[in-house]
Amino acid sequence: MNRDYVSPEQYPAALAAWQRSQAVDHKDVRHKEQAMIDYARMKKSGPKLKAMLTRAQSKSDAQSRYFYVKQACKAAVTEWDAVGAWIDDWSRWQRALDDAYYKLPFESSYRNGPRRLEEL
Repeated sequence: MNRDYVSPEQYPAALAAWQRSQAVDHKDVRHKEQAMIDYARMKKSGPKLKAMLTRAQSKSDAQSRYFYVKQACKAAVTEWDAVGAWIDDWSRWQRALDDAYYKLPFESSYRNGPRRLEEL
């Protein structure tokens, strides 16, 4: 006999038990998942990350520029994830990564690298 079979008489009680088992206390879930954003750390690290990106963009060789821009972007993404939020100007790092990538020679071995910040 099938264990999952519920007779018509047992259906309302079985349905109520199943609904209780599926119920989630949304207040607990929201508070557990919500991490506090460290605004002081973000304010302190923001100018340093921008300076690192500016120095990386000033490299004259295309391959070294891509290498250093990618490092600066990776450092920024790591810092933003540690802080708990990305800054509003995150697209500056994406544009820098795109610009450095497209200025590479076509035959460069770096062409197989990541092209999105989320992939770093």
